[in-house]
Amino acid sequence: MLSVEVCPQCQEFVGRSYPQCAACRDVAAQPIKAAWLALLQAQNIAPAILAEQQLAATVLAQSDEYWWSEVEAAMRLTPCLSCHGPLGYGSSDCAECILGSDMLWGKDLEISPEGTIRQNEHALRVVLRGLGQSHRHSYASIEGWRLYLPCLLHGPQPAGMKDERHYAQAINAWIKAGRGHELARCHSIEEMYTVTRRGKNTPTR
Repeated sequence: MLSVEVCPQCQEFVGRSYPQCAACRDVAAQPIKAAWLALLQAQNIAPAILAEQQLAATVLAQSDEYWWSEVEAAMRLTPCLSCHGPLGYGSSDCAECILGSDMLWGKDLEISPEGTIRQNEHALRVVLRGLGQSHRHSYASIEGWRLYLPCLLHGPQPAGMKDERHYAQAINAWIKAGRGHELARCHSIEEMYTVTRRGKNTPTR
């Protein structure tokens, strides 16, 4: 059985309280930070100088050529011209941020030879973007992403697209039935699916 770590700050599984909990936020942002640092090093650019801002502008202008995590980092370094918050994560009613985030995603279905992109990057990208813009999504989607995130941060899951669809459908139905809390102590997405199949509450840990 996988052992998902407990956050020392919020006392939930690490990532469960993202983005409100600073400790969960720091762990969840590690793929983004690592990818951006690797890109800076490859370009021989130091952080917090004009050249970094110029690189961020280049990444956003050619986002389909960069990893999603590099695009996310560039967005967070780029102020929205309308609300002045980070592009895509500024004011909840800022149309410029919404348009910016919808147009900028980056590639995530390949595995980086440098090891900065993991097998579950696509799911991680969707979950982090969704939770970061929670005002745009339904309660069921938010609850599902919160359940998923600690598992995604722990490692690749699940193995195939067919399994992913089956798991997501079963877990979403469980959440919509008001039983999402019964999955809160599961250590993997597969375990959540197993709980939904047998129709019993998750054992207390």
